[in-house]
Amino acid sequence: MTNGERRAFTRDDLSGLFSALDDREPVVSVAALRALVRLPLAPSADRDLRPYRTAVEQYVYTWSTWLPDAAARKRIEAIVPHSLEAERGLARSIGDNTRSSIVQRFASLALRETPGPSDSMLADAQELSAEVERRGADAVPDIGEIFALYKVFLPRASAFWFRWVDKMRAEYDPAHGLPSWFSTYEGPLAVTRQLEWLASRAGLETLLRGLNDSLQHGSAGDRFAAAQLIEWARRAEGESSFPRFGGGAGPADVLAPIDPDVQYKKFSPHDLPVAQVGAPKARPRATTASGAEGERRINVWISDRADPGYRPEPGTDCVVSFRVGAQVEASLAAGDKTKVDDADIPEAGLATRWTIAPHHASLGSIEGTSIVAPNGLAVFELQIPRRGESATVSLWVTPADTDASLTILIEVGEKRWRELEVPLDGSGKARRDIAAAPLADARLATSHEWTTPWGEVWLSVIQPALALVTGNVNGERVNPGGSVDIVTDKALLNGPVDDLRKAVDDFRKAAKWTTYLNDIDEIKLLDKLAAFKPQYDWSHLDDLADDPQREAWLAASTSCELHDLAFYGRRLYDTLFPPGKPGRALLDSLMPGHRINIVWLPNSLAGWVRVPWDLLYCGDVSPGVPVDATLFWGLRHRIEYTSYEPTGEASSRLGSPLEASCTNLLFFGNSAKEPATAEAAWQRTVWQSLGAVARPVVVPQSTGAAAKQELVRALIEPERVPGPQADPVAVLYLFCHYGNDTDGKAILRFGLSSADSNDVIREPELGTAAIASRPLVFANACATSGTGVYSASKIAKSFFDRGCRAYIGSECMVPVAMASRFAMVFFHFLLREVDPSRAPISAGEALAQARLFLWCHYRNIGGLLYSYLNKYDLYLASPQELKNLRPG
Repeated sequence: MTNGERRAFTRDDLSGLFSALDDREPVVSVAALRALVRLPLAPSADRDLRPYRTAVEQYVYTWSTWLPDAAARKRIEAIVPHSLEAERGLARSIGDNTRSSIVQRFASLALRETPGPSDSMLADAQELSAEVERRGADAVPDIGEIFALYKVFLPRASAFWFRWVDKMRAEYDPAHGLPSWFSTYEGPLAVTRQLEWLASRAGLETLLRGLNDSLQHGSAGDRFAAAQLIEWARRAEGESSFPRFGGGAGPADVLAPIDPDVQYKKFSPHDLPVAQVGAPKARPRATTASGAEGERRINVWISDRADPGYRPEPGTDCVVSFRVGAQVEASLAAGDKTKVDDADIPEAGLATRWTIAPHHASLGSIEGTSIVAPNGLAVFELQIPRRGESATVSLWVTPADTDASLTILIEVGEKRWRELEVPLDGSGKARRDIAAAPLADARLATSHEWTTPWGEVWLSVIQPALALVTGNVNGERVNPGGSVDIVTDKALLNGPVDDLRKAVDDFRKAAKWTTYLNDIDEIKLLDKLAAFKPQYDWSHLDDLADDPQREAWLAASTSCELHDLAFYGRRLYDTLFPPGKPGRALLDSLMPGHRINIVWLPNSLAGWVRVPWDLLYCGDVSPGVPVDATLFWGLRHRIEYTSYEPTGEASSRLGSPLEASCTNLLFFGNSAKEPATAEAAWQRTVWQSLGAVARPVVVPQSTGAAAKQELVRALIEPERVPGPQADPVAVLYLFCHYGNDTDGKAILRFGLSSADSNDVIREPELGTAAIASRPLVFANACATSGTGVYSASKIAKSFFDRGCRAYIGSECMVPVAMASRFAMVFFHFLLREVDPSRAPISAGEALAQARLFLWCHYRNIGGLLYSYLNKYDLYLASPQELKNLRPG
């Protein structure tokens, strides 16, 4: 501030910087913190800042010269990218739209063509500041124009600055001082130093007011630039005149000198466990329970009452704390699932984000820190160290009744890792504890650009009419505490779901569209797979179909049956996510190829509805206007639908391709009139051709009663088929008919007659014993996934009850030839036959690619008739191949 103006700033004055403290970009958070610790703060603002300062006070970069590590520098380069064309375009726009000659001349500096190193930019920028100083306060440009100019020069300036500081570490300690010089040829940095001095002449109050909007609503680059400008303007505020010789390492800092014994450390995003709540002023020390030495767990406990079994009374405040470390005896989450394996934590620690959603309770921040969003959710970051205990984060919780509970979602990076629901009833048992993946596999990378989605968003239905939103949207991380309004009332969904299922079945069973779906020549199909061309951009998919298939699709796209399917798909989309309600715009904005992970479990507090997500239609539907197949969710997005609670240990590996078998239970009825006969024979030949890259097991090898015995044995204990040795099974594949017997009971028909007990397998014959390998199950039969809104598919539930990790089934009766072709396309992707590099492809991605393949090569939408349930990221891969997909 100038002219003797000096006052302490309140939280309201600094709303932009405080919002940036919780930014999804760690480098923005640090930039905001560095600015805030240098400003004069009112007592209330200083108190609100204290938890953030406490969380990172051990890191010198907060108080002295900031030197990012390679990962952080990469993020800065990503959000403040250097593009000479873009910078000059912005400079021209600034110069054309200002009345200030000073601004015009600063802008013109960016338009110069300089053939080599030159100090002219530095000298001219210095002269412009000298002119402002001579002319006085009236010559100081508008803050908005200074900031616009700052953004023009910042990309090149910051790239040089961090590179130069890194170099100077060989001779100087950045914690305690840097040389006051640098190359006079580095013009852009010299210009930013002059602009920082100009901003300081405008006054800090004016500067903060002018940049609040950019800090709260600007791009990540704008937020970073605004925080940087505030910090350096504050540092320039005490200078008596403008910088000379480019400004060097900048003006003297306004902070007290750093302790000379402190060692400098580069900043890494992993170092930023920003504590969004402070610890309560007084609480009893948590009592640790006995356990294995060094064993750490996820702990959630009522920390102002350390005795196990304590149950807070409705309406009574209590303090609930969260920590990863030695087991707390009174933890509300107990059991082996809460263990955290030290081997899964990198040496630098692991950054996690926790979202807390209350049910029949309310949350409050401690010591006035605003962490609870308007929707009642709380979010905080928690760094899990490689060894020892994490910080403890605490919240006020007020139960409304005796059924109060907390749902806890834990993210690693932008991926969902754990979901727990803990009741506040003192039982010490979580109602739900689901690991989406082993901690080491929580952030698995994709193996190809063409298998990499635009982004990955999670919708977790946890309460009636509410889904938590985590992950990222089109590459930008979702703001903490986000949620989507979703209709969960079964009575409201029953009609739209049933109408959509009837519409897809009506389309399938119309004779001409059955012919259209079946029109996939088996020989040409294998040739096309051998010449596979990846689709990198789902918004511009290649048309590789032949003319007859294009013509068939054109007829289908304008048919009454497909119009009805799209209409009811749109109706269900609008019913689930009403237009204008929170979250609908987010879903509408998702880029083609985005991944959507829906978690809606039977034991959800919102109840449970089985939704055919892949058939949702997000376009408008008008009579006579062709339906756009790529507006069905199943051809627009990658869909993971977790609809059954996983059992057993979380695992991402189905086994190695040549060690874990793909066990095939194929139709054995023999009749020229039965299409499944020829298709089962063709599939046998395909599996023979895949023997070099997979371990196929095909049953039955017998006929009649012996054939059924083989199938039943493969269903009950697939690991012991064909021999007595116990071999792992990766995939259990069924190709048969599914329907009802003469008594109306569900059967799987592998033979010709529903009345012949040797041709069918009844539901009780599927068994109840767990399948040791917990394979992926692909039930390629009629309507093996589809069901009414109130119930689960019997066959799907049977396999999930027995421990399968994922399940593929059909939403309706499927034309036999199309079903056979689709399955073999899926296996070619899962077994990497389409990829010369033979890198692993997840099972969920293999299904998405199979759908895409039929559409691009045949204009065939048959892949929409299938759904994929539960774990998307399952790999047929060796341990080393899976390890190669892990970060770091």
